Amino acid sequence: MRLNDWAFFCLIKQTARQLPQLKDDNTRTIFMHYALHKYGYDIKMGIMDKEVVLLVPIQEKVYAYSYLPENGKKYYLFTAGKKPSAAPIRTLPSLS
Repeated sequence: MRLNDWAFFCLIKQTARQLPQLKDDNTRTIFMHYALHKYGYDIKMGIMDKEVVLLVPIQEKVYAYSYLPENGKKYYLFTAGKKPSAAPIRTLPSLS
């Protein structure tokens, strides 16, 4: 379908919302991490206020979302549910 990074992320997020097996936001976020990693994204996962969050490198500008710059990339901060708060983020090691 030749989707850009933002459109592909939205597709994965919508898929996670539709799967009945994924009953809570953290489970949906972990599914999204797995799916994006399998498609080759240099994705990172973190914990913020007992909620799993994703740090996704998206090339396009994404308005209304915070990002963390690292190694010349912008890692936008996403959750499967509500928008993330301003709490500190503990990042987890990347998958190899």
